[in-house]
Amino acid sequence: MHYPGGEKPLTLWVLLLSFGSGYSNITAMMRFSQPVSHMTGMVSQLALAIYVREAFQIGRLLSVLFCFLSGAILAGYLFHQRKLEPKKRYGALLFIGGVIIFILKDSNILFYFLVFFMGLQNSLFLGYRGHIIRSTHVTGYISDVGFELGSSLAGTSTHPWKIGFYLFSILLFILGGISSVYFYSHGVQLELLSGTYVLLGSSYFYLRRRELFLFEKKA
Repeated sequence: MHYPGGEKPLTLWVLLLSFGSGYSNITAMMRFSQPVSHMTGMVSQLALAIYVREAFQIGRLLSVLFCFLSGAILAGYLFHQRKLEPKKRYGALLFIGGVIIFILKDSNILFYFLVFFMGLQNSLFLGYRGHIIRSTHVTGYISDVGFELGSSLAGTSTHPWKIGFYLFSILLFILGGISSVYFYSHGVQLELLSGTYVLLGSSYFYLRRRELFLFEKKA
């Protein structure tokens, strides 16, 4: 990938959001046997639970979906103007999320908070090179890689940088999951998850102060 100007730190920061999501998802799967970074599977489970009339499972899945939706609602409320601007709220939300993860590390409530937090993170109106990014699941990234590769083969691709960016995002998501398993075996899985988001939140303020968030830059 090519990094114009001082964009390399910003690119790394954006990619690390995918690392955090992958880490969060595997953490939830290991501790609560449920993913938190995407809701497609949850909706499918809900359909099955409704068919077999499992009232408890229906209620549980609805509560999970509500938590994810609530995170998105909070993001919509905070960023309702839909402007790609380097606001302090981005860093504050990630930092506070990391602190709350640490506070809840011994509670089952952590699962529902992680779902809420992933809904919030995925709905942040966050721009990179003039494009909105979603950082909690890779389905869209895989589709975008395929589309850009197809466009390149047709000789019509106008955003070739996306291929490398999305592939690196997928790789960081995988590395986040691997790291979660590794640190679980060392007894510090949740501490490192908390620290990841505290670091992401703190580093955001550094990047913002250095004016490295080039939100309006086009590819």
